[in-house]
Amino acid sequence: MTEEETTGTGHDPVETGDSYRPVFPPAVRTAVYVACLLAGVAAVVLDGTGHADVGGVVATAASLLAGGFGVAYNPLRM
Repeated sequence: MTEEETTGTGHDPVETGDSYRPVFPPAVRTAVYVACLLAGVAAVVLDGTGHADVGGVVATAASLLAGGFGVAYNPLRM
């Protein structure tokens, strides 16, 4: 597996002198991304069924969780 396939960065930190290493492995970040995506869908459903207060809390919590894990949508990684 290449560096681009595992991190989605397209460069090898060792070769470029970049010492950044993500704290969480790609599998954990992917699981958090999927969980937060499902929470976002649940928030939309809650908003549509008349529970906008709960939907707002769920959406906010999902976005904070995803941001805390450093998860970002990157279509070039696919």
